[in-house]
Amino acid sequence: MTPPLQPRATCRGFARAITQTNAGGKVIVLDSARYGPVTITKSISLIAPAGIYAGITVFSGDGVTVNAPATPSCCAACGRR
Repeated sequence: MTPPLQPRATCRGFARAITQTNAGGKVIVLDSARYGPVTITKSISLIAPAGIYAGITVFSGDGVTVNAPATPSCCAACGRR
């Protein structure tokens, strides 16, 4: 399991944060900002706590593309849901 990123080593965008997060994990937004488009390839949660704005800005195309398996790999091994 990958340990959570510490605030001093934060990822400045969703795409990088997702690559550093295990299936079943959470990406928690620390700073209000306009983020770029993102493709989600595994079961994760993108969380913006109360008071944090995490808008996704696009000029064309999709802002969020979900291309994740129906059963997350973290659950396939042990059968948890």
